[in-house]
Amino acid sequence: MRWLRVLVLRIRTLVSGRRLDAETLEEIRQHLDRQIEANLAAGMSDKDARRAAALDVGNVAQLAEAARKARGPVWWVNQRWSDKVRILLLSTAAAYLFLLCFPQVLFAYEINYKNFRVYSTTPLDREIYSVLDRADARLSTSAIQSSDVAPSIFLLNSTQLYAVSTMYVGGNSFAKSFGALPVQNVFVNAHDLATDLVFRDAPAGNQRSLSGVIAHETTHLLVRRRYGYLKNLMLPTWKKEGYAEYVAGASTLSYQEGVRLWRASPQDASGYQYFRYHMMVKYLLEHEKLTVDEMFNRDFDITVLAATVLKTL
Repeated sequence: MRWLRVLVLRIRTLVSGRRLDAETLEEIRQHLDRQIEANLAAGMSDKDARRAAALDVGNVAQLAEAARKARGPVWWVNQRWSDKVRILLLSTAAAYLFLLCFPQVLFAYEINYKNFRVYSTTPLDREIYSVLDRADARLSTSAIQSSDVAPSIFLLNSTQLYAVSTMYVGGNSFAKSFGALPVQNVFVNAHDLATDLVFRDAPAGNQRSLSGVIAHETTHLLVRRRYGYLKNLMLPTWKKEGYAEYVAGASTLSYQEGVRLWRASPQDASGYQYFRYHMMVKYLLEHEKLTVDEMFNRDFDITVLAATVLKTL
């Protein structure tokens, strides 16, 4: 019953849109092949079997076109809106990416000091120089420190603005750099220069040293420069974050609290993950006397290493 098949196809295409075009053609072709086989099995010659099947199914292209026409305005509107939405999403993503790479246009105030360039939406107090001095002192302890890394520090004045500026990736972190982007930008959450503190929107562990966080994020840029973009993306998180914490000199948790949490729940690092990373890297560099390059280039059994480090605390 050809009219019934056409009706079903039209209903489906009205609902599903243009993605069914290829599927519709394939279904028609499959039905045509089955009808030819049935006609041959009934004793028809090949020529007659194909002619009869074509008459029964109808011309494939014409039937597909009928299905497209059946969508009429609905298909056209869907296509137009789909294209507009796609363009809007791509444009928004491109604009966001541009602002992540070149956010300077959003910041009215700027200072250059040592190897740092700092941007802010509000006037910068002189305390910023003390903060940067402390960050620079921490970075000078790193064996892979390089003057080629000159971070641009973007100070945000609210946790909400920080979350938006970092595309909600790590929106409850203290600061964020994007290792996959070809820039040296560091976005910093809400902060207080006078007390050298940075804050995040979290019920606990919601503040830590601002200078330490700047040193932490700059260390990520140093690691990228040292080992390259691709390897940096593939390095284990515990190495990258542990070394950044090692250079920063501290983590969100105090040593006593970190050890207590680790001993209480050695199999579940929730709540003390970065502390554990820090202690593992510190153990390799100070106890095992590995160089930074050896630490990053060698493979380790993280379970065995964590258990070994815990015994030393």
